[in-house]
Amino acid sequence: MKTNRHLLFLFQLLKSQHSRKSNQEQGYILVVALGIVLALSGLMALYAKTNNNTEKETTSSAVASNSGFYGAEAQLNIRANQIKEKFLNYGKPKGTSPSKADACLDNDSSNDGTIDYTCEVSSISSYNKALSDTLVTTYVIEKNGGVGVQGIVPQGDNYQGLSMLEVGHSIYALSFKETDVNNKNDGKQATAILQMDVKSRLIPMFQFAAFYVGDLEIFPGAAMTLSGPIHTNGDLFMGSNVSLDVKGQVTTVKDIYARRKHKPSETFDGARISTQLPDTTGSFLKNLIKFASDTAAKTQLAMNPQKIATNWGNQIKVRTEAPVSIPEPSFLNTEGDYYKKADIRITFKPIATSTANYLNTVPFEITGMNRQDPDNPIETKLLSTGETFNTSIYNAKLKSLRQPIMVGADLAAIPAGNYNVCPSIDTALPTTKPANNTTVQNWWNALTTAQKNTLATNAQNYLQEQILSQSAPLSFNSLSNTATKTLLTAFASTTPPTGFNDTEWKNIKEMNPQEIAGLTSRCFVAAPILEVGRDVASHTTPFRYYNVREGRDMRLLQINIQSLVIWNRDGQYLNGTTLTSTADLLYTPAAADANAPANSFQRLGLAALDDTEGGMVVHATINDSATTRKASLLTSPYGFAFINGKQLFGLGQTTTHPDPTGVTIASDQAIYVQGDYNNVNKQPASILADSFNPLSNACLNDDRAINHLNEKNCNINGSNVLPTDTTFNAGVLSGTDVSVVNGAYNGGLENYPRFAENWGGRTWTYRGSFVSIAEPKYVSGVWGKANVYDAPNRNWDYDTDFNDPNKLPPLTPQFVVLKQESFIRSFDQ
Repeated sequence: MKTNRHLLFLFQLLKSQHSRKSNQEQGYILVVALGIVLALSGLMALYAKTNNNTEKETTSSAVASNSGFYGAEAQLNIRANQIKEKFLNYGKPKGTSPSKADACLDNDSSNDGTIDYTCEVSSISSYNKALSDTLVTTYVIEKNGGVGVQGIVPQGDNYQGLSMLEVGHSIYALSFKETDVNNKNDGKQATAILQMDVKSRLIPMFQFAAFYVGDLEIFPGAAMTLSGPIHTNGDLFMGSNVSLDVKGQVTTVKDIYARRKHKPSETFDGARISTQLPDTTGSFLKNLIKFASDTAAKTQLAMNPQKIATNWGNQIKVRTEAPVSIPEPSFLNTEGDYYKKADIRITFKPIATSTANYLNTVPFEITGMNRQDPDNPIETKLLSTGETFNTSIYNAKLKSLRQPIMVGADLAAIPAGNYNVCPSIDTALPTTKPANNTTVQNWWNALTTAQKNTLATNAQNYLQEQILSQSAPLSFNSLSNTATKTLLTAFASTTPPTGFNDTEWKNIKEMNPQEIAGLTSRCFVAAPILEVGRDVASHTTPFRYYNVREGRDMRLLQINIQSLVIWNRDGQYLNGTTLTSTADLLYTPAAADANAPANSFQRLGLAALDDTEGGMVVHATINDSATTRKASLLTSPYGFAFINGKQLFGLGQTTTHPDPTGVTIASDQAIYVQGDYNNVNKQPASILADSFNPLSNACLNDDRAINHLNEKNCNINGSNVLPTDTTFNAGVLSGTDVSVVNGAYNGGLENYPRFAENWGGRTWTYRGSFVSIAEPKYVSGVWGKANVYDAPNRNWDYDTDFNDPNKLPPLTPQFVVLKQESFIRSFDQ
């Protein structure tokens, strides 16, 4: 266009001159003008070509710059998310950063850094095929040497007031082209250099009274107070016909409703939320309908976000910017960190109950982990220091876990109460034994002290040898109620074994095992591990567990926590024919703590020393490859039961141990917890499972086994028994069902625990935290089926001990909030 204007001007000038000059002059002027026109035309063409190239280069440079900037920004976000994922999966970024700023651009890979901080290069395709693709390289530098700073989430932020560990990193991104816009291969052409500083906030989930990934519903039938924070990645539905008081911050990704989810027409006016951190009077509670609704009456509509902000400020935050990132549900299986970081691993290997003499096969493996090198833990297979693995000896150790244990005299001497070990029928053991046969008693009393000591030791060792040589587990109750000679064929012999004369052998045969143990004021406790259940109702098994909610018989591996602790000190196994101690095979005990409660494991030196991951982590899983009944999704017949857990084997807080440890139990299957749990020498504790099934103190028979038939209550010693008041202190993570609008109800938070007894009028006291991150993977029984249970009195609340990060359970599940501190565009062209 510029050339045409210039030519038009020249022709106009030529026409005006032509009217005034002579022909000769006109001819001369015409030649000159044409020469000028031709010259200028060439210049204009050159100008146009040059200008077009310049514009093209400018446009290409701008496109390259924008492409480089956005590409670099995208890669920054990717590296930031990689850091978050590391923390989310209970690890932390590792490695070294590049040795210099331009290390990622040279050809020396030795300077590129390692693992999570190394140089990473990605390619962004160019829209113009004549131009080279944009390359983006990123690397990471840790702040503060990678050491996190313990702190409190600031007021005004989501999750205000909660403990957090904040770890800082700087992420750098450089975008460049191998060739410039003229396609000249003259080295890397930078298009953008960016820096982003981020802080990863690691926030433990057990700091919440309730933490739900899906919609959360709270509709207690009786008055309920929740002192801790509440979070849902979805909507919060809450209400009560009595009262429901929440005294912690409430955060929701979506909205809050004062109605049911599955029945929108069923509205409520009984929920109150504190306007600030809770005080002792509760005077700061405000009613949702009165202060957050657009109407004074009950309503199906969501609460008004503006009114919520006006009346509650930061105490309630709705429609938060994004869902909280959480671990995947698979983190509980053998690919997850609870298995990888477990201190004790239990694998259930069930044999079909239709198999003849199936009880002769040990249906489990249990191993301890040596974690002296955290990056290279060693599965010890119950080895003592310096011991070489031997399959037959390992199997002998496993067999010993199925038999009753004779405890030390110090444990047997503990009087009845919170810490007693011997069963109640033996708490009043006479100083001399046996008491049930006068003739035998008189014979025993006539012996000298030296004779008694020698004979007691010989009799107890011989008894232990016979018990441990059995292929199938002995019934615990039979140790007290049946003469030993009817249990063990060796005791039926009239010929004395080596070490006994005829009179000694005759009298010893009249004693039962508990009486023989009592010769030195000792006793037997139940086996640490017992199998409960059958494949089908027609099979003959000692104990049965029928899950009415699931509508099927279950196969449960029952772990007696108290007995497991005692086995780790007082247990024995047969090494060939030699009795050998099992002391410290499962874990290394801590030194006796004189400041712990009297008679507690911690005071007696039986608690675990381990503090990796904050304390002891136990993982339990299924290996059903050898059975015809598989752990199919939603119809698994397997699970784990934990009993006798009123006292755990971690370290409670004392002046000796101001930072307590505690115990976490995790499984990818259902977990059943029977009786009081962690209410004696209370310590940090948690249960993580596919589903959580609490049973009362009453649900344990004389054989120290749970037993449940096709009815509401447990069947104990042949009778249907009512539950008794039970206390449970631990954080819980398990699967929960999902309510469907105009369909099924999941039971709400109040039915998070899957009860199986007629609790009416009895109390299940709970202090802890309920976390739900997924639906159950292995159980499909939904809430609401008739004749499964009657609800207990719910004396429930958040465990405020969890506000102290030192009192959180080992390997507490956590979510990660990424906070961007700065974003710097250092270079642009």
